Amino acid sequence: MRIPRNYRNAALNASKAKARELREAIRTARTGPCLIPLNEEDGPCSPELNNCHLIGINHLKPIAKNGHVYEWDMIQIPSVTNNWIFHGTLSEDLTQNSFGEIHPADINIQKCTRRAVCKTHDGPVFRVADRLDLDTEAPEHQFKMGFRAIAGSLALLESLIDFTKGISGEAWLNEFWVSKGLAGDVERHLDNGRHILERRARGIQKELARWQELYLAKDQRESRIISSVGTMTPMIRVACSSIYYPRPGKGVALNIIPAQTGRKATIVVTTRKSKSIVEHFRGHGGQKSALSGIRDQIKLLFEEDPETAIVQLAQNTLHFLVSKEDFDNPNILTETQRHTIAVSMANTLHVEN
Repeated sequence: MRIPRNYRNAALNASKAKARELREAIRTARTGPCLIPLNEEDGPCSPELNNCHLIGINHLKPIAKNGHVYEWDMIQIPSVTNNWIFHGTLSEDLTQNSFGEIHPADINIQKCTRRAVCKTHDGPVFRVADRLDLDTEAPEHQFKMGFRAIAGSLALLESLIDFTKGISGEAWLNEFWVSKGLAGDVERHLDNGRHILERRARGIQKELARWQELYLAKDQRESRIISSVGTMTPMIRVACSSIYYPRPGKGVALNIIPAQTGRKATIVVTTRKSKSIVEHFRGHGGQKSALSGIRDQIKLLFEEDPETAIVQLAQNTLHFLVSKEDFDNPNILTETQRHTIAVSMANTLHVEN
């Protein structure tokens, strides 16, 4: 029987509203502590966590169209959860079985936030990294960009973890699962996805603890990090602040900062100086050479192969935002390429990081 169009439209509008509701729930789900360690200079934490821009809003405005950008909900990407339950849940159209593709969501840049730090400590790190006069060559600013990328990545994962706890047992989730004709216990799949998120979060917690130690050792911050900085003119404009896994095992901090005018962007790859990281990068010419290699690979992809560049960021980071104007431009990405990206997002294999 053919479903009348008015019923179909009502179902579509309801599914879009539900998707928006769930995204908002993820954005505000985190209940954990402030990720900035307490010190005498900053003062005590305020009672509430702030909705922090993990990528500074001043650095989003240049790539936004009418205040909006594209974002992939990373909870849907199989490489994040190795779990298909979330795939259709945040789809713009829950009435369709779109499990073979993941498309980006249209997001207001005012909503590109997570509850990462308290209101007192938002300024010392997060807002500094949003300054228009940000000096990407200054070690002090490199440290704060790196700190925000690592802390923001943990906040993203913890937001997803708390979100999965919040939706456990809700009737709509089981109804959605059944409506897709999927077998098995939905709560078991939910638990499996959360356990993978928790395992990934533990790895980032260990790395963040080292950055927190550096934050408290103010006189050692600049001497104990190493960065590689470069510029690119990407075919598709993006902004990124996230832990980045060039290969499993060790993550580095990646920031891609669009220029205020024109199409150029600055790439900043930062890591701590430590024996374990030096050993990890041995055979790659040392830390500095390895970081430069990561930077140059990103530059090459964005300048020559935007399709692969977008998929690479999805596979290896937790947070990046894309220019709607560029992504929808058929002179930059054809319809076939956009379809390929959507399929690649849905079929990314899980890698233990």
